[in-house]
Amino acid sequence: MDENYLTANDLDTIEKWITQVEDMHDKQMKFHRNDALKIFKLPYKLIGLGRSRFVYDLKNGYVLKIAFSFKGIKDNKSEALLYNSALPAVKKHLAAVVHHGHGWCIMVKVNESYNNKNVDLVYKLQDELLGVGINPKDLTNKRNNEPRWKNFRIDPEGHIVVIDYANFKKIKSFPLSPTPPDRI
Repeated sequence: MDENYLTANDLDTIEKWITQVEDMHDKQMKFHRNDALKIFKLPYKLIGLGRSRFVYDLKNGYVLKIAFSFKGIKDNKSEALLYNSALPAVKKHLAAVVHHGHGWCIMVKVNESYNNKNVDLVYKLQDELLGVGINPKDLTNKRNNEPRWKNFRIDPEGHIVVIDYANFKKIKSFPLSPTPPDRI
């Protein structure tokens, strides 16, 4: 097993699948979500289906995100890079990426849905992320600025956790560390 998350057979199946996804992309085509579901099979329960990725429950406290489009490959890489480079104060608000490979990532499963629907807390989180140089591009809906509630969970410590942050972007012009106030 790879880090006790996936079997060798799982990894082989995923690798072959991602090769197919890339071949489709090279032909300027992509799998339709329903067609991809019929073709790609793993022995885990499908618990989520987005615009570019499947989410499976590994039944060990982790979830597996698998790309079914080229965007999904980029999204998995983006989440892994962002999580691994984030400050601890930011990491507590991001579902932890514990392992990843080309076209897939494994995250800690955060079970508790965020039922509070406290918009102010979401906007505060948005401000915190912007304050450390991360643009949380789709934390809220562009049309009405309403939080995307399905992407939030609550961890055991009571923190809001974002489970899909593939579209968050680091602000390039943002300094790595803030200038101390006495130096301004």
